Amino acid sequence: MQNRAGPASTSGVTSPAGDYLMAEIDQLLSIYREAVDACEPSELLLRISSSIPPQFLESEVEVVSIGKAAASLFRGASRLFDIARALVIVPDSYAMLDASKSVEVVIGGHPGMNADSFLAGRRLRQFVSSATSPVVFLVSGGSSACAEQALAPWFDERQVADLNTMLVHSGLPISSMNTIRKHVSALKGGRLGSCTGQPLLTLVYSDVATGDLASVGSGPTLPDPSTNGDAAAALRSLATSSKGLGNEVAAILDRSDLPETPFVLHGSSALIADNRTFVQAALRIARERFGLCLAQDGQMERDVETEAENLAGVALALPPGTLLVTGGEPTVQVRGQGRGGRCSELAVRLVRRLRNEQCSFIGLFAGSDGLDGNTGAAGVVVSSSQSGQISDSEFVAAIEKSDTFPLAVRMGEPIAGKATGNNLRDLVLIVRN
Repeated sequence: MQNRAGPASTSGVTSPAGDYLMAEIDQLLSIYREAVDACEPSELLLRISSSIPPQFLESEVEVVSIGKAAASLFRGASRLFDIARALVIVPDSYAMLDASKSVEVVIGGHPGMNADSFLAGRRLRQFVSSATSPVVFLVSGGSSACAEQALAPWFDERQVADLNTMLVHSGLPISSMNTIRKHVSALKGGRLGSCTGQPLLTLVYSDVATGDLASVGSGPTLPDPSTNGDAAAALRSLATSSKGLGNEVAAILDRSDLPETPFVLHGSSALIADNRTFVQAALRIARERFGLCLAQDGQMERDVETEAENLAGVALALPPGTLLVTGGEPTVQVRGQGRGGRCSELAVRLVRRLRNEQCSFIGLFAGSDGLDGNTGAAGVVVSSSQSGQISDSEFVAAIEKSDTFPLAVRMGEPIAGKATGNNLRDLVLIVRN
């Protein structure tokens, strides 16, 4: 079989899927890749120009663009606004811009917070606090790790960086993680927006739940309805917070002298795109290739095993030849040092649930940003027909060690991984044979 995995296949993982699956796999890959292309951030930004208050279109503005889509969003902004100066903060390995006299480009940290994150955070606060014109803030996924400043003197950089690592591996919903991040940060939860008196417009390319704009990048320029007490409670809900760092941070969050994030901020905001945009793009493309396509309402946001159980029920009810299109971001608790991510773990759990049922399917599980966990791949395409030689104990071991990627590839193949600059959560395509 032709290997289309690119860098993801160089680790010794091979793909045994037979040639008879090639057409089906290629069809799903084509839908995914075309849907990613259809969600190019700069083009989607231009489509919402009617939602932008006239004052930002009729005068000079200063622009901050941050996150995985920062470069693309800035290119779109340069076609919409009269830009006096700009700061673009991009994670390493994502699409970059050339700096110029009016455009400053900074490399931020990602996926963990590091020294670059805190250097970028200091520059970000300096830029916004010194603004003399209306500020347009373009925020996309990856912003939380990209730029940070600890809320001193209550928290230091080590605590904030270590806390972020713990949260990423915790399995908490992204909304709970961002509630905690907001209350230990001098930037997040609206604190960045409160350091300027200039009119502020926030445009969001969202990697979180529909309608939750203030969770993208942990809402640096949007008001925050949560409290220090909410953040402490979210931390204490973790088993790992019974001692060590979680308990230490929760105790500080309980202090009466710790300031709250701003509940009210004056400014405007609008959504550029979210997971619905991605799923609807895939659905439009798929309808050109399949006689019957179904879209699942809502986004996958629950624990990955719960979402696998739900998907199994939907798959069993699909008529043969029907394609299911859905998306979201299930939560995954990292349990070991293996290779895996949300997409490969969801795929493995779903195959395990359906392997003894009369339900033969091919499924694509892939991230819009082109990277799934630590796999080096965008995701996987799997066929239930390839699972017969895998024992249940192998499934269990892979899940317990967070080592689901090699097992998923044994049932299909990896999808070539590259940083797309899009970050609209994940896409799942399932077709009944």
